[in-house]
Amino acid sequence: MTTQNKNSLLVEFMVLVEKIIKGEKEPQQYIEGLSISRSEIHLMALIASSETVHISEIARILNVTKGAISKTVRKLEKKGLAAKHTDPANNSRILIRLTDQGINANAMHEKIHNEMNADFMAYYQSLDPQEVDTIVTFLRKAQGMSEKHL
Repeated sequence: MTTQNKNSLLVEFMVLVEKIIKGEKEPQQYIEGLSISRSEIHLMALIASSETVHISEIARILNVTKGAISKTVRKLEKKGLAAKHTDPANNSRILIRLTDQGINANAMHEKIHNEMNADFMAYYQSLDPQEVDTIVTFLRKAQGMSEKHL
């Protein structure tokens, strides 16, 4: 590999990392006129996956504090995307559900992911096994290096 190719690889990887970081910070509009952060939409996806999810359970699954989940749920409520209701099986437990608007936003998020995944899978299937091995080796090495810096 030439020095120019090595430099190009490094630059392209750094650009990718910066795009990922930027994407995590910038809210998206899954519903016109309503900005939804990455953490909000991923919490919504988790809520949508269960009819009986509560704050403590979400915090345990995501390995974050109940306070962090409560704060995000309040934001979702203010935006009209989620609502709390009492668990009929346990009156002391509050369950979270998506509103119709939240269901629509989550469906749009899933659609976008499916489209992105389809593009990626088409590319992935065009690679030969040696190319896949090279990419996997590079990504594992990059992950290991990132752990030293975080």
